[in-house]
Amino acid sequence: MQVRHADEGVEAGEGVDPLAQAIALVEKANADLEPELLRLPQARARLELYARARRVVDFGVAALARRVEDAAEVSRATGTSLGQ
Repeated sequence: MQVRHADEGVEAGEGVDPLAQAIALVEKANADLEPELLRLPQARARLELYARARRVVDFGVAALARRVEDAAEVSRATGTSLGQ
């Protein structure tokens, strides 16, 4: 399966990976994030959204890590040490 990133062009018949699109949107949200300009209720709501996104992503990482099975490869991909 070839994965196309959200910032790459799309050729005829090929789509953009939805996960790549989601990552691009989160990266944009991070670039635009100015916590000091948010009121406390807005900051709380934004924190809840980021926490939800993390849980969703953590599920995918765990599911794929089980499939990959190679601890060293999983460690490299996730940026964690083998003991974690």
